[in-house]
Amino acid sequence: MTSIFPSYARETDEAFVRRLHAGLTNPGGAVCFDRVPMPPRQLTFHQETRGAIAARDRFLLMVGPGAGAVNSLEIA
Repeated sequence: MTSIFPSYARETDEAFVRRLHAGLTNPGGAVCFDRVPMPPRQLTFHQETRGAIAARDRFLLMVGPGAGAVNSLEIA
């Protein structure tokens, strides 16, 4: 089974990613979504995100129309 980590701007693209997540997980795929509760592991948000990306087969970057206006984008 292929697993995916979608990267997106929460401020502008969360609704789209929610729909994408629902559509991709229904057939049995594994999609990480940072709005679904993750188990507590004493990690920072960035540590948790890096680990989730490393554990996936594919990284899906969503760039919506408002992405340029978002200040929370960070390349780590």
